[in-house]
Amino acid sequence: MSSSLSPIHTPHRALVPHPQPDPSIFNLDDIQGDVYPSFPKKFEWFVFFTIEDAAAFKTALGNFIPSITTAARVMENLKAIAHSQAEPAESMVEEVKEAAEAVFSLGHGHKHKHRRLVPLRQYQLALTQKGFDVLGVTGNIQDSGFSAGQQADAKALGDRPGAESTDAKYVPDWEPVWRDNVLHGVILIAGESHLSCKAATSHAREVFGSTIKVVNIVEGAVRAAEPGHEHFGFNDGLSQPAMRGLVVPHVGQLQCDPGVILMGQKGDPSLTTGTPRPSWTKNGTVMVFRKLRQMVPEFNTFLEKNPTKLPGLTDPEAVALTGAKVVGRWKSGAPIDLAPVRDDPAIAQDVNRLNAFNYQSPTPGEARCPFAAHVRKTSPRFTTVTGLENALEGARIIRAAIPYGPDVTLMENTAKQTVEDRGLAFVAYQSVLAKGFGTLQKVWANNVQFPPPETTDPQRPTPGFDGIIGNAIGSNRDRTVSGTDPLTQAKTLDMPTDFVVAKGGEYFFVPSMTALGMISRGETLGQT
Repeated sequence: MSSSLSPIHTPHRALVPHPQPDPSIFNLDDIQGDVYPSFPKKFEWFVFFTIEDAAAFKTALGNFIPSITTAARVMENLKAIAHSQAEPAESMVEEVKEAAEAVFSLGHGHKHKHRRLVPLRQYQLALTQKGFDVLGVTGNIQDSGFSAGQQADAKALGDRPGAESTDAKYVPDWEPVWRDNVLHGVILIAGESHLSCKAATSHAREVFGSTIKVVNIVEGAVRAAEPGHEHFGFNDGLSQPAMRGLVVPHVGQLQCDPGVILMGQKGDPSLTTGTPRPSWTKNGTVMVFRKLRQMVPEFNTFLEKNPTKLPGLTDPEAVALTGAKVVGRWKSGAPIDLAPVRDDPAIAQDVNRLNAFNYQSPTPGEARCPFAAHVRKTSPRFTTVTGLENALEGARIIRAAIPYGPDVTLMENTAKQTVEDRGLAFVAYQSVLAKGFGTLQKVWANNVQFPPPETTDPQRPTPGFDGIIGNAIGSNRDRTVSGTDPLTQAKTLDMPTDFVVAKGGEYFFVPSMTALGMISRGETLGQT
């Protein structure tokens, strides 16, 4: 491979874009950039809106399209960032400024001191089914979950029922801004600073003007204290799948055909089964947004009360081991399958060891990693169950989450109770909602029998819920997981409350640039 075709130097990035995807297959100017190769960001705002004037909105959209960040433009942004990280700051003033801020990094917890921040203003726009209706889009993208909307899916997802819920009508315990409003779309705005996002939001609002009404803004930010780590403290987003032809895979990184994420590409189920999608859906995807509140003090207290006591471990190490058993990775990101007793940050620093495991070596089973561990539930790596292997690849999603809210305060830690609103602005992309996020949440995380017994271990205990995002359906939120005690694997761990609570969300379609152009020109987006 020549130097001109070398991968962009992003050594700690989960998704390393292919240096030159086949242009006869992939048009990077047609794909919105957070879908692929994913926005580099320190801050991200989600601007949710309703359309007040459809005709005027289409005109404004035409004016806004040049601002939308395509996959090709993200590739250029990544090159600029890689270049900036290779050069020292030009002045002492710049060094002091950068030392006082969390320096922009593509990695997960890897700080690059004294490197220049690259100004970024990145946009992506997506629409709901209701937004389609208002704009006169009559074509069906052949995704019933998208068409119905997330609130209709809330009960099956296991979201807490609200006080208004009855046997006849389920009402999720969502924030009123999500529960009581009909959304038409969202603008994702990502950059290197709060000021960049604020300026970019002002620009978007100026372009669209009175054609939209902003209903809600969720402000996300990489945690300055622990870049790349979510509020529970775990390194996040490490199990991203590599789309064949678009991503250079690290050793052990799970892979999938691009059509698992991008409609109309190889691997899109609609190309071979069911009713074909309209041609204008090509290079589009379904986006999941979930506002997930994290009960951090309560989670920490739960771990402290349930240490995994093994010979030679200190009390803090025993508590940390329980957390790693529940998640499937240590806080550093090292997989517990490779570091079963103590954290090994060196593994987390090595992208070619980080995912080089399949729960089978040196022996199968759950002595090292419980079947119910979050990463084993939501990102399975191996199966001997007939017919399940293809389903595993078809359920891959691209995650693009970012934390929101402040770090835990001293008062909350002392009281062991959550006061401030904090959590994860969860984003996922897939070409078929039911096969992607729907499978991960409903069929895997909420299913106490998943994963099914392997032929190598048919007598193992019932795994239980995913201890992080698994939901018990209805008002009884009691959950159990098994396998956390390597000395007594059948022993269950009781979780009397939810540590991750959904407070709202919606399903969106992220159109290609071609489809956005058609909408802006008032062209018909029908069934062909």
